[in-house]
Amino acid sequence: MAEALQGSPFLYGYLPSQIIQTPPSLPDKVFRFLNPAIPERRPRRRAESLDLLKQTPRLEYLFLFHSDGYVREAAVQKLAATPSPFFASALALRLNDWVPQVRRAAGQAIGRIFGDGDAPVLAEAALFLLARTPFWSRNPAAVSVLSDALTRSDVVEALLLRLETRRDGLALDAQRAAMMSPALDGHLLTLATKANNPAARMIAFDALLRGEVRRRTGFRRQWIDRAFNLYRRVPTFDRRNIERPLPLRDLIGLAAQDRSAAVRRIAGDVLVTNRRDLPDIAPLLAQLRHDRSAAVRQRIAFIDRDLGLETLAASGSKTP
Repeated sequence: MAEALQGSPFLYGYLPSQIIQTPPSLPDKVFRFLNPAIPERRPRRRAESLDLLKQTPRLEYLFLFHSDGYVREAAVQKLAATPSPFFASALALRLNDWVPQVRRAAGQAIGRIFGDGDAPVLAEAALFLLARTPFWSRNPAAVSVLSDALTRSDVVEALLLRLETRRDGLALDAQRAAMMSPALDGHLLTLATKANNPAARMIAFDALLRGEVRRRTGFRRQWIDRAFNLYRRVPTFDRRNIERPLPLRDLIGLAAQDRSAAVRRIAGDVLVTNRRDLPDIAPLLAQLRHDRSAAVRQRIAFIDRDLGLETLAASGSKTP
């Protein structure tokens, strides 16, 4: 009966699988791992996936996301290159895989592939990875392998070009994370003066003027009243001291000339903090005293009141 019904265009595909058996197509074999695995069938499906991985070129890129850890490990071991930032990021994510063998294979693959990998590809992947790797907790030691690859001189140059030109939040997160590494210290002044995004210039100038790089890592409780369980959330930071490429006064002068009011406010804040220590601040005060931003003018007005320069400013005198 099955033979008689197989030719019917109306019944084909609606008969039980035990009556009509059709061989699975290649897409069915490839995407079979997406179906929920029955426990007793897992070994057979794993063997089929491993055989398919050996026989099919470039299937390892898809099987990086396989649900079976054995297959993911084999896919990572088969990788010979990462042709795009997406797959470079996918391989790096295997460093934090929940299977230890996959994490070990990913560390070996990154050392083998990223060592002489394409710098633009790695720089584009770094925009996604840099902000996330500090929070990987399954294999913190292996993250150093990735950090070594992303701090190559050619990768840093390619990353710097992207940080200068891009204006999205992803680039800002990557910049904050990259600045925690000394590899970017020599390029902070370039970012502060040439970045297209005012927020990127503000972050770079803030680090240069304060002499330290900081990055928020989370929050802690600051108790107000333990008896009534009252507290506020206070941000916590990682900090690293840096060496300024120019004297502090020259850096303030550069920030005071920036076209963004947010950057000029940082210059005003640093002037307030160092108003008694910086030599010859009168030209800087005169430059910012009539700034377009009210917030900047308020900072300079405070310095004038504190140093007794209000009368001199009103009379137009140039000597404090």
